[in-house]
Amino acid sequence: MFEFASFVVRNPNYALKNWRALSSVRRAINNYRLDYRQCAWCGTKKDLQVHHIIPVSVDPYLADDRTNLVCLCRTHHLEVAHNGNFRTRYTPDIKKQIESNKVIQIK
Repeated sequence: MFEFASFVVRNPNYALKNWRALSSVRRAINNYRLDYRQCAWCGTKKDLQVHHIIPVSVDPYLADDRTNLVCLCRTHHLEVAHNGNFRTRYTPDIKKQIESNKVIQIK
């Protein structure tokens, strides 16, 4: 038990990958994608990805919360949500930015 705990402490991404792979999280993402079939930023219906507003690394308990998800096209997922680089943390005010763009209102 101690060996596994020390392994997770040394490799925090191992635990986070398991959160993303949970069936409840996958189900929530797939259901969200079915309900919102266009980019919240530009309205396109191609190359859609579901973005966690508060990342799983920050709060894993919000991973399957529908209010923490937004559907974005591939381009805007990178440009708007991650400031052009997926290695950056996240854009904390993404919901306000999308609402100011007013293509689709987030519920």
